[in-house]
Amino acid sequence: MSSFKRLAVLPVAILILAALLACKKNKKEPTESTASAAVEEVGIPECDDFLRKYEKCVSEKYPEAAQPTAKQSIVQMRNTWKQAAANPLTKPAIASGCKTAADATQKATAAYGCVW
Repeated sequence: MSSFKRLAVLPVAILILAALLACKKNKKEPTESTASAAVEEVGIPECDDFLRKYEKCVSEKYPEAAQPTAKQSIVQMRNTWKQAAANPLTKPAIASGCKTAADATQKATAAYGCVW
C-alpha cells in the first residue's frame, strides 16, 4: 500500500474509532431525530450496504436489551461517514474504512447468528 493510501485511510480509521468510542459513552436510546437519520444513506455503496446488513442483524438477532446501543452506534457511524463523504479529501478512503468495519462487525456479530 502506498504512503498516500495509508495516509488517506488514517482519517477514516480515526473517525470510525471516534464513533465507536462515542457510542460506548452514550448509551441513550435513539431519538426520533436519530432514528430518522438511520434511514439516510451515506452515498458510498460499501458503507450503505454494510449499514443495511448491520441494522438487519441488530433488529433480527440482537437481544432486545442490546438493540438501542447497537442502533445508536449505527446512527453515529452513518452520520460520521456521511460527514466525511462530504469532504473531497476524505471521501476516497471511506469505502475502504467501511469494508474494514464490515469485516470486523461480521466476525463480531457471528455469535448472534448473523449471516452476511
